[in-house]
Amino acid sequence: MMNSLRRVALVSLVYFAASVGAQQEARNDINSWSPGKLRSRGDEALSLRNYDEALKLMRKAAELEPDNGINHFKLFRVHSRMRKHTDALGSITKAVELDPSNNSYRRSKAKLLKQLGQCDIAVTELKSIKGDDSEEYKKLFEEASECESDIFHAGHAMLNEDYYSASQYFQRAISHVEEASDLMFQKAEALYELGDYYGVISDTGQVLKQHPQHLEAYRLRGDAYGRLGEHDAAIQHYREALKFDPEHKGCKAGHKHIKKIEKKRKKGDDAYDKGNFEEAIQFWNQ
Repeated sequence: MMNSLRRVALVSLVYFAASVGAQQEARNDINSWSPGKLRSRGDEALSLRNYDEALKLMRKAAELEPDNGINHFKLFRVHSRMRKHTDALGSITKAVELDPSNNSYRRSKAKLLKQLGQCDIAVTELKSIKGDDSEEYKKLFEEASECESDIFHAGHAMLNEDYYSASQYFQRAISHVEEASDLMFQKAEALYELGDYYGVISDTGQVLKQHPQHLEAYRLRGDAYGRLGEHDAAIQHYREALKFDPEHKGCKAGHKHIKKIEKKRKKGDDAYDKGNFEEAIQFWNQ
């Protein structure tokens, strides 16, 4: 009797496992799903923060229906949650191209453009929206317009070598955006001209955190360290950039300059140790 019960239990267990496996296989076979089902399951995955799964499902929906703007809009939402802003901009731009009368798509595109510091394009996008009197639209238009104005005045101040005003305008523009590496770098350039080298180091550090291969940020940060007399840190930054581009002129020149200073400093130290004080001072002053 006991053996019979065991056989029944074993058969039931095998049947259950096979059933679950078949269901899982069916769920995984997304090639047989309709675009609507793919979008629905993609939304579920997104709500659960399963971003890779959501991305796979939405991409498949867009592959099946490439001319349906909703697929690209949903791809935009996934990319945005994954903080892949370049991909998100490509997807929302495609959605707007396919459905230009959709105000929601245009607002989303304008909002992303503002977040990326492309405020002038964001304003142009918002002006193309017709009949939107919502508070969301008004607030977004006001912020994008202020950002556009700040960037314009910052650029004008840089041309006039009014670096203090430029740094202030750049900082105001940065307060409106989410990914401000370009604006942050330009602000750092203004601070360098003002002699605020610690500010340069802080701002270029944020740029390099977002863009580890930003060669001009390495160059400018190295220059700032050099001005502060922190030569080891300066050389480290120049060398890091030269790993990516061995012919980068700014970093090569900066590296050469610091090595030259260090060589003269060492000669001065040696002269001082030998009691040749006047000679030491000459080396240190070169």
